[in-house]
Amino acid sequence: MVKRQHTGHRCGESHQRVKASDDTVWMARSMYEQGFTMAHIARKLGHPYFTVRDWCKYWTRNYG
Repeated sequence: MVKRQHTGHRCGESHQRVKASDDTVWMARSMYEQGFTMAHIARKLGHPYFTVRDWCKYWTRNYG
């Protein structure tokens, strides 16, 4: 099943240009809620700081 936003556009792993899995995003959010810094999470997961910030602040990958 293809995940879609309220606008009908693909989102998350079902998007054709995805670079990170949904599991990675949820892991980053979980680590952030446990108190890890975004810089630490970015280094650990190997993604840019600003990408991790957007995930943790729910600015991207919010599915709704």
